[in-house]
Amino acid sequence: MDRIKSYAKQSAQYLEKLGFSKRFCKICEEQNRYSGSQPREKESDILELVDHFGGMVLDRPERMGFTVDEAICLLENRNLRDSGNIYLEQFVNFINRMEDIKI
Repeated sequence: MDRIKSYAKQSAQYLEKLGFSKRFCKICEEQNRYSGSQPREKESDILELVDHFGGMVLDRPERMGFTVDEAICLLENRNLRDSGNIYLEQFVNFINRMEDIKI
């Protein structure tokens, strides 16, 4: 668990060494709420949503990707429930609207 909690901080430090701005590195660190970084950047909430959603809908070696509906349900009721993500509702609405568009 300690490794999980420290990986975001270590990754942000690595990005900073590569020359990325401190703010960009802070945003990347905060996509993982274990880092405890406060106050959170708004962009961190967006990155958190994309990371969770993308990770659920893509196939992985150990499982098939979830459907969009399953991923949204998991975001709202498990992964980001009570997270305080300021864009969760807007993201869900956006995904639902995009699902209605037929190409």
